Amino acid sequence: MERHDPGRSRNIRRNFVSGVIQRAVSLLLPFVVRTIILYSLGEMYLGLGSLFTSVLQVLNLAELGVGSALIFSMYEPMAHDDKPKIRALLALYRKLYRYIGLAILVLGLAAVPLLPRIVKETLPDGLNLYLLYAVYLANAVLSYFFFAYRESLLNASQRVSTLNNIQLAVNILICGAQVAFLLLTKNYYLYCIVIVAGTILRNVFVYFATKRFFPDIEPEGEIGKEQMADIKKRTAGMFCYRLCSVTRNSFDTIILTAFLGLVIAGRYNNYFLIYSTLTGFLQIISASATASVGNSIVLESQQKNHDDFEQLILLTLWIAGACMGCLMLLYQPFMTLWAGPDKLLSEGTMIWISFYFFVNMLGITCATYRSAAGIWWEDRFRPFAEALLNPILNIILVRRLGVSGVVLSSVICLLSIGNIWGSRMLFKLYFTEFSQKKYLLKLLFYTLVTCFGCGLAYLTVRLLGVGSLLLRIPFAVLIPNTVFFLCYRTLPEFGGLMKRLPALLPNRIGKLLHLS
Repeated sequence: MERHDPGRSRNIRRNFVSGVIQRAVSLLLPFVVRTIILYSLGEMYLGLGSLFTSVLQVLNLAELGVGSALIFSMYEPMAHDDKPKIRALLALYRKLYRYIGLAILVLGLAAVPLLPRIVKETLPDGLNLYLLYAVYLANAVLSYFFFAYRESLLNASQRVSTLNNIQLAVNILICGAQVAFLLLTKNYYLYCIVIVAGTILRNVFVYFATKRFFPDIEPEGEIGKEQMADIKKRTAGMFCYRLCSVTRNSFDTIILTAFLGLVIAGRYNNYFLIYSTLTGFLQIISASATASVGNSIVLESQQKNHDDFEQLILLTLWIAGACMGCLMLLYQPFMTLWAGPDKLLSEGTMIWISFYFFVNMLGITCATYRSAAGIWWEDRFRPFAEALLNPILNIILVRRLGVSGVVLSSVICLLSIGNIWGSRMLFKLYFTEFSQKKYLLKLLFYTLVTCFGCGLAYLTVRLLGVGSLLLRIPFAVLIPNTVFFLCYRTLPEFGGLMKRLPALLPNRIGKLLHLS
């Protein structure tokens, strides 16, 4: 018999709203800080920050996906309030994270001799490459020795909103201090040290939050051999996914720096800041739903979960398509106003980045369900294939096409390996009663509709000669969304989504929609 969790929609709504607020602030504040760095210190400093972040994301592969595997293992004991099992998993998590922190420290120190090979330009006077790298490395290591392991309690209990609120508070404090130091001292070292302080503060907040919600949960006990073997297997599978993500994102900046220099890498990351923020907004939908999807997989039927799956795809790709239209029409005029006309990437590169955004969103719902269903080990070879292909294409295409080549390589990998191969295991191991072919055809349909709607809007403003940012906004919003509505309103999942949407929105908006 199916059991419906009455709090599931409430949890998704709470997590989504807090995530939107946190992401909005995460866009505004770093944007302010980046603007101050750009105009007070220069593009090279932006490139340095992006490079160090990317290098340390590669080193964070040492985490091996332990966090995701442990969170998955906590779904069932959380659903059944099995406190001894939760305590044992938390103890294991704390132990593993300390080993991981040590591994990242060792790998980070071993990577020091490679820095001059990546950064070939002469740095500004008074700036020490190795000292800056040491600060970023310390920031990457600290969480593993503090309370990061306790975040699993909040994630597995569907309290992502609490983590979002913590991140919101920390972001405000960090960015406020960074702005003050940059304006008063223009000291880049102090700017970097504030990041480390923020990491420590976040860990302290997480500790007190988990003590409030779980006062009787402390890391103690041991899990059984059978479950330990299962965690090892899932961790190995998650490592493959992390490897794939790192090669697609972090290596882009490293390769751009090595082949085209810090200034071009910084310029690309100006665009990528907007891209990643919008990506983060879309990922709020999946992140808000992941724990609830895991709960639903435990309690609900495959048919019910597949209906939810299709509705979530429609919601995600409609919003992603609307964002792609805004990127295509607003990127260049916004960058002109913000950074200046001499710091723009080419029109073609801008369009590729906009399309890359949508392609990256194509498989996000599938990834959410794979993660919630724990399908990592069985799908381990696919991420390795993408992790191998993407850097090879990066190196080949960056020589021929520059920045566009790096973006194009990610698009090719996502379309050929990420989405086609990526959905195979979900339909083979969980959605066994449904067709992967129909799913892929539906993704193709969404892609064609999105390209048509966004392309129509882009050609319209070009033919009319509309160059102003403000004047382009109505075209960016109305034309793609009109096309989407006309094409999607006859889909079965459209009706189901419209019925469920009020329950997922804040209470007041939801009541208004019900009244209408």
